[in-house]
Amino acid sequence: MKSDSLGQIIFTGVPGKELDAETEKLFRRVQPGGFILFARNIEGPAQLRKLID
Repeated sequence: MKSDSLGQIIFTGVPGKELDAETEKLFRRVQPGGFILFARNIEGPAQLRKLID
């Protein structure tokens, strides 16, 4: 497996209701295959849309 595709096998959680710059930078570098969202990540429809866009 190529090192640039290793992130695609990783699923990760999101630490809060929005991404801070450091976490966003990490996600862009690692490029995980997916994200797991929990109740702690969701405030409402508009906030959730902003988080996942």
